[in-house]
Formats: sequence, structure tokens, C-alpha cells
Amino acid sequence: MLRPSSQNGPWTMGLTRGAGWRARDIRHVRRVHTSNPPPWRPASSLDEWVGKEARPISLRQLMVFGRSLTEARLISSANYVRTELPTRLAHRIRDMQTLPYVVVTNPHISAVYELYYKAFESLRRVREIKTLEDNEKFCAKVSQTLQEHLTVIPKLSMGVLECRDLMKAEDMDKFMNTILRSRISRRVIAEQHLALTETFSSPWHFPDSDPTSQERDFVGEVFLRCNAQEVVTLCGAEITSLLSTTTSSPLPAIHLSGHL
Repeated sequence: MLRPSSQNGPWTMGLTRGAGWRARDIRHVRRVHTSNPPPWRPASSLDEWVGKEARPISLRQLMVFGRSLTEARLISSANYVRTELPTRLAHRIRDMQTLPYVVVTNPHISAVYELYYKAFESLRRVREIKTLEDNEKFCAKVSQTLQEHLTVIPKLSMGVLECRDLMKAEDMDKFMNTILRSRISRRVIAEQHLALTETFSSPWHFPDSDPTSQERDFVGEVFLRCNAQEVVTLCGAEITSLLSTTTSSPLPAIHLSGHL
């Protein structure tokens, strides 16, 4: 268990026979400073949002919804994003709260936790969006949040690297897969709404306009001519090129199947 060496001092490790800590674990967590502990937050707000289920949306739905964009549809999209983002953030915050304490106190994981909680608190307080002006203010808040979260991936990478001996590998993999997949879905939802808002305000959106071929290829952020085989092949070639300079081990081949 962890106990403070003094009332305001750093945390040190107290080991009991049943704790199951290994020597290498103790070296990593011998001194975890809490001179700047995270602020106290009421659990009721988070519990309320954790009790809500995320409402998945497919790329096809995003595409169909954005094809015939109206003011009413844009406002409806804004309110979907307004409720969906804090719901999904709340679930990821709860996931981090269930990690071992020694992992959560890692400075990189802790920084991600604080970023998520800040975004959750900000977005959950947004009132129902009723006008285009409300939507513009909401989009500014979402854009700022997306910008602040650009550091999440490198912070998570460093945190996982430093905590790799403090959790079972399968548990760490499950946590990372969940948080990364959720991050992708949140950013798709947010960026699609930002793109729809920009589209709605663009001159070529109006009936008498003549959009360029490039503009016709997109519905918000959805690229209609995306070819999965081309994307996977290109990424595979880039990864193979990078790994070939760092390892002499044989690299696995990439095989594609299905209607691509």
C-alpha cells in the first residue's frame, strides 16, 4: 500500500506480504510526489455522465446527414456533439480512475487525465444549442479542446513506456486500445461537425453555386473517394521503410482481403 511519509511530504512505498509487489516495481514507485495533487472534484457529475451510453454513428450516417445540410440539421448535429463528447470523455476518465494508483500518478498519464477532465467539465456545461450564434461559440470551444489534446498521444506513449512493468501487458493493451479508439471516434465526430459548420457558411454551399471537383469529393470531413486499399498499402510501405532502418529482423508481409 501507499502511505505518506509526512502529512505534506512525498508518498513512499509500504509493502505487505499480500501486496504482491516485485522489486522492480518498487524501484519505479519508491517516491511519487504529490506536492501538487489534482483538485477535488465531486463524483456525482462524472457518475451521471458515466451512466449514459455512447450513441455510435457510422461514416455512412455522417455522409447522408451532411449531404442535405440545413440550419436545423446543423443545430441538431451541434447538440449531438454537445452531449456525445462529454459522455465518451466520462467513460475514459472512469477507465483511468480504475488504473493502479502508481500508474495514474505517472506524470504523463496524470497529464492526460487532467486534459480529459478539463474537457469534460467544459463541454458538459454547454447549454442546448438553439441558434447559429450558439453553434459558432460551441465550435470555438470544440476547436480549442482539439488543439489542447494534440499532446495526448505522445504523453500516453511515454506514460505506457514508463509504466510497462507496473501492469499486466494484456491489461495495458486493453486500456490503450480502448482509449485510442475512443479518441479517434471523438475526433471524427467533433471535426465532422466543425467541417459541416464551415461548409454551411461557405459560398459554394448555396443552391446557385458551382462547387469545385475537390469540394464535391467531401461531405464535411468524409472523403467520398477514399480507397482503403490505397491507404493501407501506402501506410504499410512507410512503416516498412522506417522499420528496415532500425531492425534486421524480417518484416511481416501485409495481405489484404475483401472487396477493396
